[in-house]
Amino acid sequence: MKNLLNTALLGTAKQPMPDFFAQSALQHAQHIAGALPMPLGATFQRVATAPHDPTPVLPDAAARILAIWLAQKHDYLIEFAMKKMAERGFRLPEKLLPQIPEKTFPDEIILGEFGKWLNAQIQSNQTIENTEENDWTLLPHAQRTAYLANLRQRNPHEMREQLSQIWKTAPANQRTDYIELFAENLSANDLDFLNAALKDRSQNVKDVARKWLFRLPESEIAQQNIRFLRERLSFQSNKWVQTEQPFTPEMKAAGIDELSPNKRESDSYYQLRQLIERMSLPMWCVFLDCDENQAVKVLANHLPMALHDYDWIGMIDHVDFTYEIVSNRISNASGKVFANKKHIPSHLVQHFLNLPDDYRERIFEQYGVDLMIEYPNFWRNGENIAAFSPPFSAFVLFNVKRMMEMTQSYSQEPERLAASLANTPEVAQKMQQIAQYIQRDDFPDWKREHYQQLCEQFEQRVAFEMALQAA
Repeated sequence: MKNLLNTALLGTAKQPMPDFFAQSALQHAQHIAGALPMPLGATFQRVATAPHDPTPVLPDAAARILAIWLAQKHDYLIEFAMKKMAERGFRLPEKLLPQIPEKTFPDEIILGEFGKWLNAQIQSNQTIENTEENDWTLLPHAQRTAYLANLRQRNPHEMREQLSQIWKTAPANQRTDYIELFAENLSANDLDFLNAALKDRSQNVKDVARKWLFRLPESEIAQQNIRFLRERLSFQSNKWVQTEQPFTPEMKAAGIDELSPNKRESDSYYQLRQLIERMSLPMWCVFLDCDENQAVKVLANHLPMALHDYDWIGMIDHVDFTYEIVSNRISNASGKVFANKKHIPSHLVQHFLNLPDDYRERIFEQYGVDLMIEYPNFWRNGENIAAFSPPFSAFVLFNVKRMMEMTQSYSQEPERLAASLANTPEVAQKMQQIAQYIQRDDFPDWKREHYQQLCEQFEQRVAFEMALQAA
């Protein structure tokens, strides 16, 4: 009957249904209007009444600014507003709730009691948290992965047990996603699972398993690699000493290639490079017989091999090592772009951005905030906004102003920058200088729009914060 009524009301894809059926459907809808649902026993639950909410509402002045950002879909500024509201304990006005982007997941205090009630009606029985453990295998792949990632953080042993249920039947690409989750809370307890994954049908799965095993120095393949390397390399009197050794069948069985594809590189050097590229920081600690801090200092100041900086940073994967490499590479630049000023090499910019604030500020203390940089979106880090510290804000605006004076195009994201800068008198003064500079007659029109948007949105952002503080 339901399908018949829907067809009568909506027609078919090719032609509408006769008026008789449409009239019948309307009469049926009128007849059941206002009727109570058929009793469904324990499976039926009435929607609870929306509760009273004592949480203070966002002040009108701030709400008007947020309404503009919502209407213009300024996602970064909306994210900024959500964070500030959570910090100050304000909730959204009910009229703005439907306008919040779906990808924005605000703090519960922002939603308020009404928002939480409304959200509960929309997402009832659809969240991972409500998933029973015996049902998680029926979820779509993305939700299964999220479920396992959450479980990996809480209980790695239980995660391995749960994953074993679907491991053999999961497609190769999904097995790769699942084994990537072992990066969290990786320990010797994972050895059996990872060693078994070395025999997987998928090469990608085997590669990821091998990567994690090399981060466990107690694993068999890590111990074997350390032994190969010790036969060929040693650290003596603050320098590395290489010793040539013949290539062995055991090395071949371990996946080490004998012949270098590069004619300018000797085979023995190529073999040594492969062994070094497999070494994680925990393996270097065993090799050098020291703790992590000592190993980082040795490696940062005495690199065993002239590999690219970003290769070393990826292999060692330690914030102190990254800091040492970035700091050591900041040097006097030559050429027209930097005019012999201190700068951050372009290949290390992203690693500099990934450093925590306190590490970046140590670099600013050593070299100053007027470090040159040549990178279109040099201040970006990830997809979400991050609150810049005052020194980092000064560094960013120094380079923004420098780019203004150059002929190159401005390719920043003004909205994102406006949401991230520190709100300090020094930053406000620099923004005023930028606003004045772009009004010059000789400033190109094609660049003015970007900087004007930056200034206007930063001004809106400051007004939003002032409205919160005044409440």
